[in-house]
Amino acid sequence: MKEIWKDIKSYEENYQVSNLSRIKSLDVTYEVKLHNVNEVTKKGKILKQNLKSNGYLYVTLYKGKRHRTVTVHRLVAEAFIPNPNNYKEVNHINGIKTDNRIENLEWCTRSENMKHAYKMELKTSPNKGKFDENNPKSKKIVMKDLETNQVIKVFNSMNGAMRYLNVKSCGGICNAVKGRKPSAYGYRWEYYQWKDGYKPIKWVFRKGEIIWKKQILKQ
Repeated sequence: MKEIWKDIKSYEENYQVSNLSRIKSLDVTYEVKLHNVNEVTKKGKILKQNLKSNGYLYVTLYKGKRHRTVTVHRLVAEAFIPNPNNYKEVNHINGIKTDNRIENLEWCTRSENMKHAYKMELKTSPNKGKFDENNPKSKKIVMKDLETNQVIKVFNSMNGAMRYLNVKSCGGICNAVKGRKPSAYGYRWEYYQWKDGYKPIKWVFRKGEIIWKKQILKQ
């Protein structure tokens, strides 16, 4: 592929970016007063690309005494990829953050970028594994009938209840277990721990009266 160079916006006289995701500085001539020399030309060069802690490549651009760091994928996208919708973010289609070829980049919204990151497993949910049976910190929870308050099923974790109800979010169950809501998905929920049966470890009071009675179930 033939390498094509374009000026970098706001640095037209100093730097260019190519369709092969390389960045170079341009020749710059300075006026000096040194013996019989009136000017000095500094030759341009290909810039070294450094890796940020978040996995993206970046370069440092200078203009006078000021400088700033810019990610390579954004420079490539701004120079070579049309952005008619004025999107703010650039996505790596194959999920490889260092692959800044034009065909691997696309403009997108913040929401689209985040969805793609989760799909490619570049990001994981902060709650992933938090409520799983294998997590030693997981607590057993009980699903109870909303009217009779009788226990219907006991789950080893929040994830188990989510899978049973075929729901994707644990927010409703979590709020019900912690007493923020009276119910979730048509059921009442409580934390339980095993000791001669299941015993509730959380009480809910209203004006000093217990409204969820203590219950012991035989195994």
